[in-house]
Amino acid sequence: MGDDVLARIIERLEAAPAGLHQLNEPTFDVPAGLPEPLAMLSNYFDGGELFHGAVELFCAADVVAADGRFQFGRCDQDELFTGAAGLVWRLDADSGELVEEGSRLHRWLLGFIEGEATMFDDDGEYAEDVFGDDGELLAAFVARRERHVLKRDRDAVGPRWRLARALSQQDRLAEARDQLEQVVAARAEFPWAWYDLARISEALGELDTAVEEMAEAAEADPTCAYRGFFWAQCARLSAVRGDETAREQYAERALALDPQLTRGHLDGACERLDAGDAAGAKTLVDLALAIAPLDLAALDLRVQIEQVLANKV
Repeated sequence: MGDDVLARIIERLEAAPAGLHQLNEPTFDVPAGLPEPLAMLSNYFDGGELFHGAVELFCAADVVAADGRFQFGRCDQDELFTGAAGLVWRLDADSGELVEEGSRLHRWLLGFIEGEATMFDDDGEYAEDVFGDDGELLAAFVARRERHVLKRDRDAVGPRWRLARALSQQDRLAEARDQLEQVVAARAEFPWAWYDLARISEALGELDTAVEEMAEAAEADPTCAYRGFFWAQCARLSAVRGDETAREQYAERALALDPQLTRGHLDGACERLDAGDAAGAKTLVDLALAIAPLDLAALDLRVQIEQVLANKV
């Protein structure tokens, strides 16, 4: 199976438009202790750059071992890791979460190459249906790309999570929820999947379910740096439900984890307001007031934001 998948990887890379990839010469001189999937890959090409340098795969001699994992490359500046069993992780820059990308290195890499290749036309230029007017990737493209990875590795957690987020952006909430439920069934300790489930439930008006799912996000991973944020969301949702007792309890949990959480939300709200994002500022002020409803600075800032939003109507 490994050799067959590797052969397909090489076939896809060689069939790409000229200049899209820059591969190093293969090597059989690999460091002792390197995971077998990485060693096998080096026998075909010893690292290189894929998709105009968006992805960097280290040569075998530069693979870094730490805490039982091996950093073998970068993808859009996110660090890529693998383990002895071939699992693949990606350190998500936005959340700081080490997300499981694939169950097997070679399966993940094949699906990733096939998905990423749809970003480019036959000349190696960006295809027309990839970016929106704002320069961001279109949700429809992201969904299509992640499905390619899942076709090769259906147990890949990260791609299924990003597929769900892309579906949510297209208001395909039922489909997104189905994907997220598969993620938490496989990895209940992944908090951001629970968080996204809660957001969908809130959007559908299912507030009781939203609170339960947000609490799961807060409890999923004891090491997650965002647990206070998740408890604050529980407090906000409880306030929307009119459950003052629950709001107080969740607010206490949030502040116990991060006593400066209210100040952090207010600082973030001010930054967003200065940047012209009044809606984003309101979201953060609502969180601050959920855990500190009598905070004068938060109350004043909410009035300012409401005035800005009213003037935009």
